[in-house]
Amino acid sequence: MIYAVSDIHGCYDAWLRLLEAISFSGSDTLYVLGDMVDRGPEPVGLLRDMMARSNVIPLLGNHEYMMASVLRRLLVEITDDNAESYLTSDDLMAYAAWMENGAGTTLAQLRRLSREERANLLAYLGDFSLYEEVSAGGRDFVLVHAGFEPFVPGRPLREYGVEHTLFTTPSPGTDYFPDRWLITGHVPTPDCRIHQDGRHFSIDCGCCFGGSLAALRLDDLQEFYVPGLSGCAYSV
Repeated sequence: MIYAVSDIHGCYDAWLRLLEAISFSGSDTLYVLGDMVDRGPEPVGLLRDMMARSNVIPLLGNHEYMMASVLRRLLVEITDDNAESYLTSDDLMAYAAWMENGAGTTLAQLRRLSREERANLLAYLGDFSLYEEVSAGGRDFVLVHAGFEPFVPGRPLREYGVEHTLFTTPSPGTDYFPDRWLITGHVPTPDCRIHQDGRHFSIDCGCCFGGSLAALRLDDLQEFYVPGLSGCAYSV
């Protein structure tokens, strides 16, 4: 079976409960549509668990993008030669933006890892794709974190960059692909349930904001839910 889930945001316990709810096994495949880190209590534990599962396919979310952008600079050794000029104003702005978006717990847990472990996590993030194309149950799907905006019919998916796929909001009622189904996360659904708009499924059910962690089984479009976590400040 093939599943999709999104926006776990460090809710490691909910992640494990969801894997149990779908009876996830070695013969299944699970796509995670970004935003595994930040806000929740165990983002690094979640990433390490995902790294150990070869049948879990991660996609890049805006939070992983912010995290990787900061870590690539912080993991370089600071020497006497570069100490005063290494971190630029852009680096500091990127760090501040990440902190404003719930990175405190993620950074605190990263600090407890060895330099090698942090480097391994960064290499893992570097393998995340912007989108995936999947076929299941006689349907063709396009999976992406936030969407494809501005959407141009017929434009090849490879021409959409980070700014089009990680920081956007899908337009309601848009018929993105007449022959394919689009699945996105990024923006929590109002009722904490998977929302369908034509051939577009929104599967971020606000796990970290007191909602649910949801999985959509692509083979038959069955939905699965486990309770999420309350007490996190809202921001996509």
